[in-house]
Amino acid sequence: MKDLMEKLNNIRRTNLRSLVRGSSATSVAKAAGYASPSYLSQMIGPNATKKVSEESARKIEEGLGLPHLYLDQERDEYDRLVTGGNRRKQDKDTMSMVDPAQFSKCAAIASNEMVVAGVKTSADKLAGIVGLMMHNADQSDEGLRTLAAQLVKISA
Repeated sequence: MKDLMEKLNNIRRTNLRSLVRGSSATSVAKAAGYASPSYLSQMIGPNATKKVSEESARKIEEGLGLPHLYLDQERDEYDRLVTGGNRRKQDKDTMSMVDPAQFSKCAAIASNEMVVAGVKTSADKLAGIVGLMMHNADQSDEGLRTLAAQLVKISA
């Protein structure tokens, strides 16, 4: 049981690190309702002193508008879910893993929301926003616009 809990904590920590890399510790902390990014640093820093608890994981997911249990799901280097023993081997052609129509739609919506919000960001942050939107690409356009607006706001 202890090994299982440690594995879950490591998955949460890895996913949280990816989210912070996609925007910033300050914006993620703010969206999750933390006063400063120091608490996040204690969970994801190189010498992490706190576990990513159930309560913290759900608070962060809610604050960022992510699906319930998002942080608990193991993902590969392309942010795709890893299931059971069927870990996907790294594809050489990364575009074969992405539906071009969904990607274009998410990128256009994210770009538009950035213009509306008057936010300029780096290509890495835009890619992070679009990547998170791709996990919800089956939502309505309005749902994607709402998600994009939230993600743009925290990445600013």
